[in-house]
Amino acid sequence: MTLSLYRDISPTHADYLKTSDGHEIYYEICGQDDAIPAVFIHGGPGAPPRWAHRQLFDHDLYRAVFYHQRGCGMSRPYLSLENNTIDAQVEDLCALKEHLGIDEPWVVVGNSWGAALAQIYAIRHPEHIRHLVLAAVTFADQVEARAFMEPGFASRVYPDRFEFYTDRIPAGERGEGYAEAYYRRVFSSDSEQSLDAIQGWALWNFSLLVLDMDTKTMEKVRRKPEAFEALAKLFFHYYKNEYSISERSHIWPHLDVLRRLPVAIVHGRYDMIAPLENAYELHKELPRSTLSIVPANAHYSLETKFSACLIDRLDEIALR
Repeated sequence: MTLSLYRDISPTHADYLKTSDGHEIYYEICGQDDAIPAVFIHGGPGAPPRWAHRQLFDHDLYRAVFYHQRGCGMSRPYLSLENNTIDAQVEDLCALKEHLGIDEPWVVVGNSWGAALAQIYAIRHPEHIRHLVLAAVTFADQVEARAFMEPGFASRVYPDRFEFYTDRIPAGERGEGYAEAYYRRVFSSDSEQSLDAIQGWALWNFSLLVLDMDTKTMEKVRRKPEAFEALAKLFFHYYKNEYSISERSHIWPHLDVLRRLPVAIVHGRYDMIAPLENAYELHKELPRSTLSIVPANAHYSLETKFSACLIDRLDEIALR
């Protein structure tokens, strides 16, 4: 996966934000104090920003904030599910903005699950939004999340990979669906069973990130499934406890708020995790939005054409 990005830059500041309910949120800042404030909301839940995400921003133009959401990355306590909710995550964004003394609206960039959180944050605090940038759009609902975990479009495109995922679940446990079976096993008290489920789910999930996932990445999942524990456990925690049961109900009833905001949407045409119809239907509802469909790309925002498109949108916003 070749990247097309700005040069790497070291953070100008890094620290922890202590919350009132026992979490410490790790954050970094890149760029100059007088640049346009922005925040990057990572995906997962449980997939902290990579160093390369810093390179989506021209740091002569942006003062970009990157943070690790509750329970993952360098935030503390690691893997804590206590007080780990959508409401708390929205409050973390508000607290981080206040803590950093950012009084003006900022550019909010949400990636994958982060795109859902960005929309919810914007709905609750539209006054905080200078521009909303959504990459690989999701809506934090169970219907959407189950789409790639159950038989469907993705399984028909990748039947060989899907079989490896389904074979981990005994026939007697499949009645409620693979998502429920994996949820139970990921949180099993049997550590061996839990690790096996984490590995099976992660292999299927990662195999869908790009159109042709490299064998090196897949081999890492096979060799070190424990490295993906936070991603699997936080994803299933949110899927079970925080995602809406009815489709898009965290966001769709509140579109009147988003319609007042400038929104840039970037989505891969062949995204198997979050289908393009997510982005397309959202764009049709938002008259102030733009939609960039990235050809021959799937879900991963750091693929060359996807990242180049994101950079173009961010540059346009800054220079407008």
